[in-house]
Amino acid sequence: MQKKNLIKNRIFSFRYFFKAFSFIKGHKSLLRYVFLQILITMVSYIASFSFVVINFANFFNQTLGFETWLSQAWYYTLLYYLLLIIFFILAMILVFFVTMMLLSAIFAPLNSLMADKVYTLYTGKELPKPSHRFFKQTLISIGYEIQKIIVFSLIMIVIFFTFFIPIIGPVIFSVLSIFFTIFGLVFESFDYSMEREELKIKKRIFKVLKEPLVISSFGLAFYLFFLIPLVNFVAWPILITSGTMLYEDLKK
Repeated sequence: MQKKNLIKNRIFSFRYFFKAFSFIKGHKSLLRYVFLQILITMVSYIASFSFVVINFANFFNQTLGFETWLSQAWYYTLLYYLLLIIFFILAMILVFFVTMMLLSAIFAPLNSLMADKVYTLYTGKELPKPSHRFFKQTLISIGYEIQKIIVFSLIMIVIFFTFFIPIIGPVIFSVLSIFFTIFGLVFESFDYSMEREELKIKKRIFKVLKEPLVISSFGLAFYLFFLIPLVNFVAWPILITSGTMLYEDLKK
């Protein structure tokens, strides 16, 4: 029966998205984390996407040299607009990835505090004392975040170059980009719980990869939520709250 419940929790893990709203509503002490993250997220995404919108046309026409295509045969003009759309989507996806990773690093201390608070409120257990002193623990956390950025950046670069594979490249790129984004969201939601277990980044990655049902249910729900303009500004605190609760329930 317990195994059945665990499978059910994984298949319907998207429900933790809604569960997090109720949990935060019932624990007002979490609201300060929510408001601060909304403010930072709003400023970051508006700034990054505005930068792309303002500078993209000049980059596409002048730097890449596609402007000359408009004065040539009609099929060059058609190809110009097709590439314009493709490159713009690529740029937005890239900016989304980069902004998400930067926000992850910026929010790391805040998310860690919020995840710990959620853990205590949700489980009713006191957190174990850290195995390292504060200063040493801070250095370990910073080192880990740098390591995570390097690893995820390398994966992003590999995915980016799949776009240039003849014929099937754009399809491969699109599929891998979506999967990596969904995986990254699940990883972020579990990361602070895995931090309490002092797992290395390699073990954390494989631990998440071993949860395909969670990735396809919980991760997909948050991926769609992040795509909604304006509403996605509240996504980070909801992601951390729901991920912490789900992680603990999967351990039962």
